Amino acid sequence: MFSGISQNVWVNLIGFNLIWILSITYKNEAVLIVSLFLLLHLLLHTDPITEAFILAIVTLLGYSLDSVMTLLGVYWFENNSPNDLRIFAPLWLALLWLSFAATLRQSLSFFSNKLKLSVIAGAFSGGFSYFAAANLGAVSFPLGDFVTVLMVAVIWAFLFPLLLILTSFIERALCTEY
Repeated sequence: MFSGISQNVWVNLIGFNLIWILSITYKNEAVLIVSLFLLLHLLLHTDPITEAFILAIVTLLGYSLDSVMTLLGVYWFENNSPNDLRIFAPLWLALLWLSFAATLRQSLSFFSNKLKLSVIAGAFSGGFSYFAAANLGAVSFPLGDFVTVLMVAVIWAFLFPLLLILTSFIERALCTEY
């Protein structure tokens, strides 16, 4: 009855934005509720195996990138627990990457065949998202706002189209539904 509802563009877009706000605002305190939303996304997807594989690969890449940026001192996250290591991005950010990955086949699929537009959208939205997160206190930029946002925008100008291409490749390899 509800199969495929998480693929609805509006449900997916609203779900991602809700998870973004929860993650940025409550950080590790939101891990449980965000995990439940992500589980619900997979349960209500018509192709949960392919979707889970895409979520895992994209999250591994994105979280690794953010952890490298943290290690290099580009980002600084306030620790929410004594077990967190400052060299890794926090757990809530991994879940935010899972949530972003869940938009690539749904609400962001519009960009899949529009390379130039995805470069522009990636640069703008990537830089804006991290800047907004910094202004809401989720992350700090030791190198300064301008330098960091510019770096993030350049990275995301390449990253977003590459993630769309990777998603399409995985989709073709694992799924006949799309």
